[in-house]
Amino acid sequence: MKLFKINDMCYCVAIDESLSCAFGSPPEWIKSAKGFPFPSYIFLGDTILSQGTNFCEVEFPVYRNFFFNRQRKTHIVAPAHVIEVLKPILDEAIFGPSEYESNFNSQKAEYYADYLALREGFSFSGRKLLLPDFLSFENYDNNTYQLGLVTVKKIDCNSFLITKGREEIAIELKEQTNTPKPTSTVQKRTNKRQGTVTLYCFDSGDGFSPAKECSSFMLGIGESYLLFDPNYSSFDSYHALNLNINELKGIFISHIHADHEEGLYRFLHAYPHIPVYAAGEVAKSLEKKIRFFLKNSSHSFIINKLPMCEPSPLGELNAEVFCEYGFHSIPSAMMKFRFFDIDPVCYLFGYSGDTLYDPVRFREERFPPLY
Repeated sequence: MKLFKINDMCYCVAIDESLSCAFGSPPEWIKSAKGFPFPSYIFLGDTILSQGTNFCEVEFPVYRNFFFNRQRKTHIVAPAHVIEVLKPILDEAIFGPSEYESNFNSQKAEYYADYLALREGFSFSGRKLLLPDFLSFENYDNNTYQLGLVTVKKIDCNSFLITKGREEIAIELKEQTNTPKPTSTVQKRTNKRQGTVTLYCFDSGDGFSPAKECSSFMLGIGESYLLFDPNYSSFDSYHALNLNINELKGIFISHIHADHEEGLYRFLHAYPHIPVYAAGEVAKSLEKKIRFFLKNSSHSFIINKLPMCEPSPLGELNAEVFCEYGFHSIPSAMMKFRFFDIDPVCYLFGYSGDTLYDPVRFREERFPPLY
């Protein structure tokens, strides 16, 4: 067996030339998983969310196994209370809500989710895939899991002992001791004046980009700031700009895929009353996910639910936002902002997170022209 340290929150053990296991699953770890077979087994401890960091971010490892490794199933071994949290979160992240509101816009989002759902054989006529097609959740048996000739014993909250014959490897997962260095290349702010807009790009990758963090950016409007789909290091990047947290007027989340909100929980941990904005079904899913994560926490939070297809004022900024569902496999909000204090009359800004542009599909007879 061979041990590979990804970071303090994640280690991988290569059992042999064809099998490896991951211990702990923080954001972004799969981008550093090199030199060994990609793990099909993920072992988790008792900690789910700590200091705003997700110890159990399994969404993208599951995607990587399914899409990059010939639809290989991921085995997630975890305590029962962790599975109880992860199962509904993953189900909603992959397939969207189980129930939608009975209005035109929500029904459109539901149609998109069904239309773009993964099906057996990647065929439109195939059976719609369900969570067990992607992964299995498995419990420890008296804190022990037997994997062939390998025994994995959870010896403490986040500590493991892996044995294979006479070989032993001990692993202890810890909170990140060193603050991650921000990947952002943006310059520290200069003096700003009212009537100006600045775009800060924190990074522009996706959940699989090995050399980049996930896409995340921020708008500066005079001395006020709006953050969009925070990546994990956006918390560090924000503070590296020497900005006061009171200048951050809101965090906007387009949808609940992990690469679009993995940094949100660090902000909420440090500043639980920071305004968080999401629209329609996205707001419902996000609130549900946060409540699962913070189940036993004293932290309070508020999701500002924006309506769909009507302007909503952002009074403190003298601005308004208009949201509409994009074409995506789960509800995802496109946003259009008008800032009225920007010279000469107003400034228009649009953002769309993961909206598929597919004119061929749009022309198909079964696609409703109204949508």
